[in-house]
Amino acid sequence: MTSRFIMSHPGIEEIVNADHACSWEAGRGHVHIVCDGIGHSKDTQSAVQSFCKQLQRANWDGTCSAEQMLKNNIETALQSVPSDYQGKCFCVAAVLAIDNEIALAHCGDCRVGCLTDGGVKWFTKDDSPLFQFYLDERVTKEQYLQSRNLVTCKLKVGHSCQGMIKTKTMPKPEHGELLLCSDGFWADAEDLLKGTIKEVQGSLNAFTSDLAKTAEDNFSLILV
Repeated sequence: MTSRFIMSHPGIEEIVNADHACSWEAGRGHVHIVCDGIGHSKDTQSAVQSFCKQLQRANWDGTCSAEQMLKNNIETALQSVPSDYQGKCFCVAAVLAIDNEIALAHCGDCRVGCLTDGGVKWFTKDDSPLFQFYLDERVTKEQYLQSRNLVTCKLKVGHSCQGMIKTKTMPKPEHGELLLCSDGFWADAEDLLKGTIKEVQGSLNAFTSDLAKTAEDNFSLILV
């Protein structure tokens, strides 16, 4: 499952893009990952990029399950980030796709979902105590976006990701396309993502081009 569309772009008010999006061939499959650094500093940007490089160098030919391999390699990569970036935090959404199966991992409010003709179907839930309130419309979108950024819900350099990273395995969707994205994308793309697969595919280039000119936050996405 190679990526068909990949983009990471700084917000118009951001000097540094601490988001990162990348894909690569890994053993018998492919890895896709989106990260969103907390605190848009150069050190956070470097920490995120270092994490992704370490993850790409990991062993993807193990004999354990895809889900366990993804989880183990995320932990190893996090511990391999230089101590210069101790305490830097970021969200992550990652997929390891092998044959007809996908393993998902996420922490924070980066998301993994699937485009369908009935709108996007999310496979992950944001790590926020107000997320269910948001789904139940007990808080507004604006209230949710302002209150969800808790550092305790992110991966942190120098700390274990045990108990923080959520993983699961599922069949590869027979129809639709996988979507990985940071909050900078999904927060502005809710209307777009209500469309059919063809509608989203046909509008994505124009939408992201416009978003690059107006988005206040950094944003990243991968379509697989």
